[in-house]
Amino acid sequence: MSPTFVETSDPSTSWPKDPNQPSNPSVTDVRSDRPRLIAPAYKWDALPELIKNDPYLSYWNETIFGNATALLSMDAVAYVMDGDSGILDNAREIKQRVKILSYAYRMTKDSKWADRAWREIAVCASSIS
Repeated sequence: MSPTFVETSDPSTSWPKDPNQPSNPSVTDVRSDRPRLIAPAYKWDALPELIKNDPYLSYWNETIFGNATALLSMDAVAYVMDGDSGILDNAREIKQRVKILSYAYRMTKDSKWADRAWREIAVCASSIS
């Protein structure tokens, strides 16, 4: 089922206008606002208010935080050869976990999420060195 998007002029349920409006845009120009990963800073700043007012975003936020909370009590992914698929399945799992934990950190600024993400990375790094 695809999500339903409803155009609205209500600022509590729509993304703000992108403040990055270069007069002469170029694909080689880099945005000045940070972080630029996943979304620019103005979208991260607007997201908490949108989550409060949009059931779809609220649902996904709750789902991601539920997954992040579950990860806190799990062991880090063992970065070892995994049958015929090699290391790919493990790498995908680590990537997914780091994205979940990074989102939780970005939304709360609580270091427990970042620390747990680094634990995933540290286990991976120690396995390949």
